[in-house]
Amino acid sequence: QAFMHSLAGTLTVAVVMMLVGTCLTSEIATLLGANETYHRLVCDYLFWYSLFAVPSGMMTFLNNYCRNDGSPVLVSVASIVSTVINIFLDWLFVFPLQKGLMGAAVATGISQTCGMLIVSSHFFLRRGRLRVGRFRLSGALVRKLLLRGTPEAIAQFAVPVATLCTNYVLLARLGDMAVNAYSIICYVASFSAAVFIGVSCGLQPLFGQSYGARDAQDLKWYFRAGVLIDLIGSALINIVLLFVGGPICRMFGADAQTLACTVAYMPRYAWGFIIMSVNTLISAYLYSTKRTKQAVILNLCRSFLLDSVIIFAVPAVFGGNAVWLTMGIYEALALLRQYDMHASANSCYHFQIADASGRAVVVEYIGDTMNVVESPRATNFLLTPGDWDFGTGQDRFETLTAAMEAAEGILTEEEAMDLLEAVSQQPQPEKRSSTQWSCLYNQVRGTVDIAVAMDYDSLYHFAIDE
Repeated sequence: QAFMHSLAGTLTVAVVMMLVGTCLTSEIATLLGANETYHRLVCDYLFWYSLFAVPSGMMTFLNNYCRNDGSPVLVSVASIVSTVINIFLDWLFVFPLQKGLMGAAVATGISQTCGMLIVSSHFFLRRGRLRVGRFRLSGALVRKLLLRGTPEAIAQFAVPVATLCTNYVLLARLGDMAVNAYSIICYVASFSAAVFIGVSCGLQPLFGQSYGARDAQDLKWYFRAGVLIDLIGSALINIVLLFVGGPICRMFGADAQTLACTVAYMPRYAWGFIIMSVNTLISAYLYSTKRTKQAVILNLCRSFLLDSVIIFAVPAVFGGNAVWLTMGIYEALALLRQYDMHASANSCYHFQIADASGRAVVVEYIGDTMNVVESPRATNFLLTPGDWDFGTGQDRFETLTAAMEAAEGILTEEEAMDLLEAVSQQPQPEKRSSTQWSCLYNQVRGTVDIAVAMDYDSLYHFAIDE
């Protein structure tokens, strides 16, 4: 019954999307921010891709049910075949046949149609328990399906909302060249995201199975394995892009000027893949274990609330080039908002966050609840009001307080670094910790000076615009 209700719902939505995409093509292109240079190109791609909305939606739908109905290998085969066909047809239609974006859209649609047909064989050949047949509409079941599917549905808006907001900022602040570079970056990002989504989709049935069997040990093992895979995978992607980003971007047909722009901006954008991979996995874990509310909050922050605010606000404060950093920033804030940060060494974290206006807060977690305390300084103990008996560094906190109050909160960069040196923890035999690094941030200029291992005579300088 759940399968047939989902099938009917997917077909209905896909048909509506096809009609909207083909009948309101120009209006949608304008809404997405396409100017005179790109309007016709966007319309071409949108119209032809919308024609394949039904097979595209059905492939996604059938993949999920086929995987959970005992045929994950068939889903993998369909995905690989679809990808290979897409790559070949992209080359065929765009270069030899010179069909441009229309050809690229048709190539994608044909490849997804082929993938859908491969996966559908599982149901038509009756290889699993699910069958296509008559069903009686149930309002209660519809509500249950909508509730369970809401987190993932919201998550799917993350890319289009971020793309829309980023294109508006790029057109307003950096021009058409940056938009061209961003289109290539989005291609690379889509391939990277496919890896993280693949890990999450592969683990989702295992999460659900372990949760249903009340096997907490396996559930934790699968989750930790997924986090490890995503962190290693995203780090490797960053390393690859750092060293061979040029040849990869060249594969997308960029001219020399666009290529240089893309290679320069790619590392600033790609670091966000690391946090995005973890958020994607956590979302799958939450909705697979019936934590729908937490999953909805996380994906709302990622898809509508934080991403749009950060994409518009950060470039307004730090300049247009800061837009490339925003994906990682809003993914990090979504993670920070939703989860207690607790170290494997059985120690909790707290974070001091400040902005260019001079406002500073300290974010702490107590009893799995996030607390935000207004404070321009922090050391290694909790600032949240209450008798927590946790942490040390009260003497260093008093030193900070006295120095900042004496200067009325205004210090030069040299004086601020001297103050950090004065409150650093020197290594002592009876203590297990010492200062590893000191960072001095200038929120107006977007710079940071770092002293490593208490070597305050040798500072490393970094800037957002450098």
